[in-house]
Amino acid sequence: MALVIGDVHGRLSKVEKFLKHKPKETHIFTGDYVDSFNASDEEILYTLKKVIESDAILLLGNHDIHYLTNSPFMCSGYNYHMTKGLNAIYEEFIDRFVPATDEDGFVITHGGISEELSKRFIKATMKENSISEILIEEWKEYLKTRKKGSVIFNIPRCRGGRDSFGGIFWTDYRDEKLYKVPQIFGHSKTFDGGVKYVVPNHWAVGCDSPVNECFNTTTKEVEIF
Repeated sequence: MALVIGDVHGRLSKVEKFLKHKPKETHIFTGDYVDSFNASDEEILYTLKKVIESDAILLLGNHDIHYLTNSPFMCSGYNYHMTKGLNAIYEEFIDRFVPATDEDGFVITHGGISEELSKRFIKATMKENSISEILIEEWKEYLKTRKKGSVIFNIPRCRGGRDSFGGIFWTDYRDEKLYKVPQIFGHSKTFDGGVKYVVPNHWAVGCDSPVNECFNTTTKEVEIF
């Protein structure tokens, strides 16, 4: 069983409460630990420190990746005066982060897996490996070369990019058709600010939501913490 929370964007108190909720269970963050219009620099740094020091599974979001050296993109909210410090932290602890994970039959990513990404990349490379294993291998290849051309970094037009579909850090469930495997993802806002059931077996856990909610992968229920 795992508990999955959406993008926290420097909400330190929310992170602390989430990690204390059912502490013996696996906790998963969907990425985007930094960049905020509300949190102070100190709160952002402590939030990042808190998740890195935890036992949680940490996914990467677009707001994390754009602080890496030779990042494949830059997005809104980039904090220029924190660049040096955040770059140093992410590069030092890069092994703490993964692009995808599996739990109870769900594939969990930051933005979700679109149908087009599945057709053009995942199905084309799938042999005996799981979807998350394919995505992790692609991420490792990027870390070796720091080349920016992988489709997992695609930015769709609905998010201001030039690509016809989004990669796993930019897919927006509100505008793109999703791959028909059970999924959990953050990145995009939900209409009511909390965890949202989107289409069969697809759950959006929300972006920067003020609501203290998470999704239980076993019970398939929303939990308040």
